[in-house]
Amino acid sequence: CRLPNHWCRAPEIVELLLPLGMLLRSCCDFEPLDDRFLRIAVLGEEQNLRLLQALNILGKNIVR
Repeated sequence: CRLPNHWCRAPEIVELLLPLGMLLRSCCDFEPLDDRFLRIAVLGEEQNLRLLQALNILGKNIVR
């Protein structure tokens, strides 16, 4: 997924979510993607809801 321009970069998001047990991957090493793209895999509905909640909270707090 592509992160909004006003958010911090993907590697920073990865580091912020890691302590919550969420493993995301920055796509900055995939051409033609850059550090605005994240690779996300979700196992089920509960994990998806946790991820959406965390991204929603981050989105309110990481605006540049």
